[in-house]
Amino acid sequence: MYDVFRQTLVPASPSETWRALTDPARLTRWFATTDRFALGERFRLDFGDGDFFAGEVLEWREPLYLHLAWRFMDIGPRFHIRLYLTPLPEGTEVTAHDHGSLSVEEVQSLRAGWEDFLERLSHHVATGRDVRYEWSETIGVGALLAGAPGWPAELDDRSFWEAAFPSAAVQAERQGPRKLRLTFEEEGWGGVRTEALVETSPAACGTYLGLVHGGWPLLPADRRLAERRRYAERWRQALEPLERKYARDSAEAA
Repeated sequence: MYDVFRQTLVPASPSETWRALTDPARLTRWFATTDRFALGERFRLDFGDGDFFAGEVLEWREPLYLHLAWRFMDIGPRFHIRLYLTPLPEGTEVTAHDHGSLSVEEVQSLRAGWEDFLERLSHHVATGRDVRYEWSETIGVGALLAGAPGWPAELDDRSFWEAAFPSAAVQAERQGPRKLRLTFEEEGWGGVRTEALVETSPAACGTYLGLVHGGWPLLPADRRLAERRRYAERWRQALEPLERKYARDSAEAA
């Protein structure tokens, strides 16, 4: 597994920075919506576009250290997030340590993500403004398939895609031993097609399946966000049973 480290300087005391990191009302203004965030509690951090983190608070040492564990969309690998707050004369240095990535490509994405999140945190604390982003133009999610072969047979099964996306016309094209290109078209999209690239890679316990699904800004303005939300949930509902199936099969074979 890979580690990502990112830092920022927040122009406020550790106590004020801590409140922005842990108070649900403050988190909602710069990061994601949640109704609970406390030691030992499960939480869901919802971004409003269909994406979310689901996890729990493992350690809480106010106001200097916070340890979380979460999974993106409640599937895929479990990431451990450690946030260190260091008091400095000019404010608080916040260091984010993200452990759990399974690919170099994901590391690059996490670096960019944490740079953005920490910049928003600092700006929110400095100005008091709401600085959340509106929505992400791509759906990116991964599943960890324990004991699965390099290319799970389900991905070549047309019925799998028809069941996962019953309202769409789906076209699939293999682009190598570990890549699949999917195109989607639906009524109400004005002839627009969206495209997803599915790719698998070896993982310590089996196979990691990652995907990126883009094209949402091309949809009619009154449909794009609702459709992006719907497809994010469709992907989660397609991959979560696949994870459970391979986990069960792997446990039975052990």
